[in-house]
Amino acid sequence: MGEPSLEINLIEPDLFELRGSEIGIGELAKSFNEVGQLSPVLVRPHPQKEGSFQLVYGYRRYQAAKKLGWSSLKAEVRSLSDEDAVKIALTENVQREDLSDYEKAKIIEHIHTKYGKTYEEIASMIGKSRQWVTNHVSMLNLFPPTMSAEHPEVKSILDRLPEHHARILAKVKDLDERFYLVKLTVEEGLCVRELEKLVGRARVDKPITANAESFLHQPDFTKGFIKQRGLILLSGKRVRICLVRMDTLNTLIANLKKPPYEVGRYVGEQAADVLRAEFEPHRRRNWRKVVAALNSNSAWGKFTLKYQDGYVISVERAAIADPEFLRGYLEGCLGAPLLYRETTKQAHIYQVLDKPNALFG
Repeated sequence: MGEPSLEINLIEPDLFELRGSEIGIGELAKSFNEVGQLSPVLVRPHPQKEGSFQLVYGYRRYQAAKKLGWSSLKAEVRSLSDEDAVKIALTENVQREDLSDYEKAKIIEHIHTKYGKTYEEIASMIGKSRQWVTNHVSMLNLFPPTMSAEHPEVKSILDRLPEHHARILAKVKDLDERFYLVKLTVEEGLCVRELEKLVGRARVDKPITANAESFLHQPDFTKGFIKQRGLILLSGKRVRICLVRMDTLNTLIANLKKPPYEVGRYVGEQAADVLRAEFEPHRRRNWRKVVAALNSNSAWGKFTLKYQDGYVISVERAAIADPEFLRGYLEGCLGAPLLYRETTKQAHIYQVLDKPNALFG
């Protein structure tokens, strides 16, 4: 026997203001139109209006049916107390995969404030730990209400922010800087380790605005090497490092106030410090070893060193678009000045100068 159908106009759709996500209602309506409503919504008899019902869960199904102009909806009717209805509605909504962590946090806080449920009671209702509940609710404190007025995109950004990332971002004291990092996190899809790396170096004394000084005190991309599984020295020794994706690095470089050359130079000097565990990278006779190490352990591009009336270095498939960053990086690695010659379709080309400049003594 199938579920009974109820007239849609007899159903109040938002018993506990647990609306959930409006996303996907159009797709659900399309599915309803093609195959019908496969699962019923849950309602309870209205305690004050005889013959009417209150929707406990199934808000998107209700809206999809209304979108199609249906007059009735398959529904399971249960006689539920407020306590039981809250528990079912809360559990159904929190367990849904289509809800963001931020939306779940708002639902939990609504039950906490309107119905006086403690976080521990809510955790017991939905089969989660109290820590899980409080971690989600803490997302609501990332920005004050006034922030939404100043930045209308705050809600849409928070809807894309995972709860674990929010915990890391809460450590950033400056609100403007925190907002900048939240945007960077969702737009660049930063993983937890990448975000921890950035927040660990975040400035807390100045807000981030367009063309402002970078939130990095000094760039430190793991001693100049970027590799997912770790750095392998020529001797075979392995050093564990954190992965930073190349598109993220390009974004960071573009937002630095320091010239890209200076940033690259600093990172290149860090790479040289790593290589000194095996040889002196600034000696000319070791430059081919330097290039081999870079090609094996870094992800800045493919480096080629040739001698054509002087040393010439090309960088193919460069991860960083700015040639000045790479010039600084190579100078830091080799300990010699370079002249940027040109950028072809395939590579950045640099000439190693014979006479050192004042930077190298």
